[in-house]
Amino acid sequence: MATLEGKYAYQSFTSRMGAMGAVPIPPEILSPWTPHGELQATTDPAGKVTGTLSFTGSPVVFDVTGSMTPAAGNVPEGVALKGEGAGAVYDIRGFFLADRGSNHIVGTVVAIHNDVGASPRPNGTSGPFYLFPMPPTA
Repeated sequence: MATLEGKYAYQSFTSRMGAMGAVPIPPEILSPWTPHGELQATTDPAGKVTGTLSFTGSPVVFDVTGSMTPAAGNVPEGVALKGEGAGAVYDIRGFFLADRGSNHIVGTVVAIHNDVGASPRPNGTSGPFYLFPMPPTA
């Protein structure tokens, strides 16, 4: 089974609706939801994941818990995680990309409660995310 060990780059995205007002902004299919983030994670032998997720320019740090998920049929190995901090809760579900050496993860994040973004999104807002290993620093 794959694991999450070490540092991973993270970013999530969501759609943005156009602003209502004198100067409307065209809607975007997808734009960054979060600034670039860094997940520090470990996985125990049973597949339990623990870690922290922090973001560039933000004091908010999320505690991340969850588990690795095994491959099943057409579904590849992945992760089922929860991020919690600053009164917010997010569900994070993703899958390893086999063509990237099984170390890149893509999936969907859902704001369950109290999004803490610069422009907070309603509960239930979802969007794609990526995780990939960061090279060790010298």
